[in-house]
Amino acid sequence: MARGKELHAGLTSTNSFHASVDEFSVWMSQTEARLEILEQETEPMMSGSTGLHPGNSTAFNAQCQDLQDEIEKHREMYLSLNSTGKKLMSGLDSQEDATMLHRRLEEMNQRWNYLKAKSIAIRSRLENTNEDWSSLLVSLRELVDWVIKKENELQALGPVGGDENTIRKQQDDTRALRRQLYDKRPVIENKLLSGRQF
Repeated sequence: MARGKELHAGLTSTNSFHASVDEFSVWMSQTEARLEILEQETEPMMSGSTGLHPGNSTAFNAQCQDLQDEIEKHREMYLSLNSTGKKLMSGLDSQEDATMLHRRLEEMNQRWNYLKAKSIAIRSRLENTNEDWSSLLVSLRELVDWVIKKENELQALGPVGGDENTIRKQQDDTRALRRQLYDKRPVIENKLLSGRQF
């Protein structure tokens, strides 16, 4: 009679475990799908394609954080299922059942690790894109300030004229300004190209 109760309790425990793994597997499938959608939605921004403004990534960051929070909330369930599965596996008499349970645990572990890695990768790319965008904005602001400063210097030169020394000084100042413009040109073109890619 006691052996029958143990078998019944073991069978109930095994059935309950499999039902919990099935439920967890459904949640993982839904979360994987949500991560894929988020990745597809953010891909244009991450690849530098036009059409998606990095400044609008706040919503994507929030979605990604929500997914990471949800994954973290399911961490205890994952650990519990993994632990219970290992205990059940060690108590199984049939090698075939133990092998099937081992495969199921391995699949669950792989999918869990994939979810964590995928959400972290998306978040990192979003943060890097935001940092790149912020850096570009700062660089463009500095270039605009530099252009305004040079424009003021050029206007301060006044009209060409005067004695020979004044004209030579104006010519030297103009040449120096042209050299500075020539030196700055690749930087400006590079930043403009970077801006177009966003």
